[in-house]
Amino acid sequence: MMDFLKSIAIAANGMRAQAGRMRIISENIANSESTASSPGADPYRRRIVTFHDEINRELDVHLVKLGQVQTDTSALRSRHEPDNPLADSKGEVPTSIHWSRSPIFATRDVPMKPTST
Repeated sequence: MMDFLKSIAIAANGMRAQAGRMRIISENIANSESTASSPGADPYRRRIVTFHDEINRELDVHLVKLGQVQTDTSALRSRHEPDNPLADSKGEVPTSIHWSRSPIFATRDVPMKPTST
């Protein structure tokens, strides 16, 4: 019976951690092309999920937990939109796109190669 409870605890914690990860990924996708809300402000910055190990002493198992969610501090990219009121003197608007830094966006910067069938 104890092995069954351990299995359920491990599975439930893993699913909870992955659900949190999917929530953050969804936020990143929804805001992937956002711009700042006012001149001089930064646009949405991608959030990065971490996991950590936690010991459940009652069941004597290691469980995965959603760790600290960090904000990406890499350099912002920009788009050329001279008519945008948020554009700088060169017509560039900072945007939150980080296509090459995230596997879920890899196809944006890296052209897909046709596969042979």
